[in-house]
Amino acid sequence: MGEKSQGLGRELEGRDPEVETSWTEAMRTGKPFRDDHGTLVYPTAKSRPQPAVRMDPFHRGLLASSVAVAVLVSVYTLLQIPSMSEEVPVRWGFSGDVTYGSPATMVWPVLGLLVGTLGCAVLARYPRIYNYPRELNERNVQRQYRNGAQLMVWTTASLAMTTLGMALPAITGAETAALTLVGVGMLMLSSGYFIWKMLTLK
Repeated sequence: MGEKSQGLGRELEGRDPEVETSWTEAMRTGKPFRDDHGTLVYPTAKSRPQPAVRMDPFHRGLLASSVAVAVLVSVYTLLQIPSMSEEVPVRWGFSGDVTYGSPATMVWPVLGLLVGTLGCAVLARYPRIYNYPRELNERNVQRQYRNGAQLMVWTTASLAMTTLGMALPAITGAETAALTLVGVGMLMLSSGYFIWKMLTLK
């Protein structure tokens, strides 16, 4: 009995108080736990470590320029609405047909895209709080952070491009939705690519 007590005491002394031994306890306490292979696993956002990765210069530049474009285009468009013609291009059909409408109808779409763009830009700084499609562990967590942040950067850029594509026809009167289609294409391709990377980072 004494030997068992001593053995249990040594086991408790060697246990890391910040790491749980089961998934159930980890979910209850918000701490990481070690799985059967000895790998440290983070089952909740609270249990995850702080990001130790920095955004590379390209993605920092893309994020900053996307925010600048979205803000400048949105502000300029809203200021130009009173001086626009009575009807401007506001919608395009799949067949290429253009629907015209009042410039006032631009207000809410422009503001909505601006809020979405700025929101994604802010989220790009906090990859620790994202929902990930794979289990985060000590081997992949920082790579998942980097990948998730880059996804938010490209989402920001896509929304900024969509804003530009929607605003230019209303400002210039040009009957083209090319830049809007580019923005939507960027969003779909980048989302597919980065989600695929999330699924493959073990």
